[in-house]
Amino acid sequence: MERKSTELALLLLLNIAAASLQVPGYDTAGGKVTNVCEEATYAYALAYQLEQRLEPLKISVVKLKNSALAHAMAAAQTDDIQRKRGSTALAALAQSRYATAALNLQTAQQKTLEATTALKNRAAQILTAAKKHITSEATASATAYSGSQNKMTGGKVCSFTNTYKSHQTGDCDFSKITEGTIKAADTNPNELTKIKLSPDALFQLQTLNVKAEAKGDIGTTAPSTATTQGSCYDSGSAANPTNTGITAQVTAIPSSLAQQEVNIFEGDTSERKCVTLQPTQATDGPLSQKHLRSKLCEALKATLTAPASPEEETIATLSADEELVKILLAMDGNDKPPAGTATEDLIKNALGRSEATYADNFKKPVAAQQQSISIGGSKITGTLLTIAAGVDGPKTHAYLLGQEAKRALAAKSLSDQQTEATATQKQCDTHSDKTAEECTKLGCGHDAEKQKCKAKPGANGAKAEGTEEKTTEKCKGKLEPECTKAPECKWENNACKDSSLLVTNKFSLALLSLVCCILSL
Repeated sequence: MERKSTELALLLLLNIAAASLQVPGYDTAGGKVTNVCEEATYAYALAYQLEQRLEPLKISVVKLKNSALAHAMAAAQTDDIQRKRGSTALAALAQSRYATAALNLQTAQQKTLEATTALKNRAAQILTAAKKHITSEATASATAYSGSQNKMTGGKVCSFTNTYKSHQTGDCDFSKITEGTIKAADTNPNELTKIKLSPDALFQLQTLNVKAEAKGDIGTTAPSTATTQGSCYDSGSAANPTNTGITAQVTAIPSSLAQQEVNIFEGDTSERKCVTLQPTQATDGPLSQKHLRSKLCEALKATLTAPASPEEETIATLSADEELVKILLAMDGNDKPPAGTATEDLIKNALGRSEATYADNFKKPVAAQQQSISIGGSKITGTLLTIAAGVDGPKTHAYLLGQEAKRALAAKSLSDQQTEATATQKQCDTHSDKTAEECTKLGCGHDAEKQKCKAKPGANGAKAEGTEEKTTEKCKGKLEPECTKAPECKWENNACKDSSLLVTNKFSLALLSLVCCILSL
């Protein structure tokens, strides 16, 4: 026990020491940036991690889409009214969550693309800009004397060449983000509130300073900017002075190019406000610090979360879901629960009051129960979730909807026959004191004992005595191909069962499946 406590204490100290090495506001890699090569490398590493942070949301979006289809298939597969209602509601809930998550992903992808484009654009140009930026004076070289190219009477021309030292003298490979000082593994966008950037001056034209010394009687006329000739003169013109002697030195005005600490967010970091760009302003251009700040801020603010799939939740969490309440109410054509009915009860009445019931009726049928569905000459196997995630998902859903429609049609036909038989029986029962001949003319049979008419055995759906057979007995023991062809049977849970239901229930089920089908598209 003592040894374990010591190990935990050492681990805590190591974590504290590691945290102390990280500068507040930066991630580990960002705090190490000291030059343009490291800045460019960090830009690429940060762009990579910004793209990677979208992956969990992408996975969640796909899972929700598959969940909606799986629950829709479960609804089409069962003839149990309660399970069909619950599965249809869960399919609609998953579809609603998918729509929200997909919109979040679309927005996050756009914001991330803008940020990564800004980072990569700056990284691609920063090295070139640094190489062209003059940082110090240079010694004149290649001096040449000429007495024939003069502008002044008796003047002489002395020309020279200056080669300046640049801010960046060598090349650097800033695409290697898995090795060296700056690593992608040390880059974490979620920790950022600051970033180190070169000043905007690095990307701007420099101002050159000309220092001239003259001999002779120089006038006080100001230099002219109307020509390319810069002269101080006492007679003639700026372009053609007649009497002066001058020597000049050209230097670049120095500016600090050290990396600056730049806040990504505007004002208080906790409020996560983004600076507003003015596209017409030169200070807000694509290479400016302000532009990058704005794009990074928008990307970091994007919502990257998605709700869980219904089969991943418990009945306790679902019972408080407002969207699920709206869905269940809409299925009944209502916009609010009946008086005295709590929303929690509304959900639990549909999905079950215990975790075990919810799991057995709605989780396991999509996530655990293995399916073997024959469509034509092919057999599709797996759970409904794995089938929904594959290429056969839409086809399987269509097949299950078709089978459901067949069962509903068969049930309606049987119900119509029963209704017609009942009507015929009632009609024939009204004819009493009739002979057999008279009953025959009326389309009825004859009850000789009671001397009255009755429905003909087997006519209009009426069954003859001794011929009635229980549907369950007719369906029991049939194999899947034979079972699915029989209109009075259904294949459920790897067994052939009776599919007879009330007509009103069948039409309600078909309508629920149609709604689910539309939602899953």
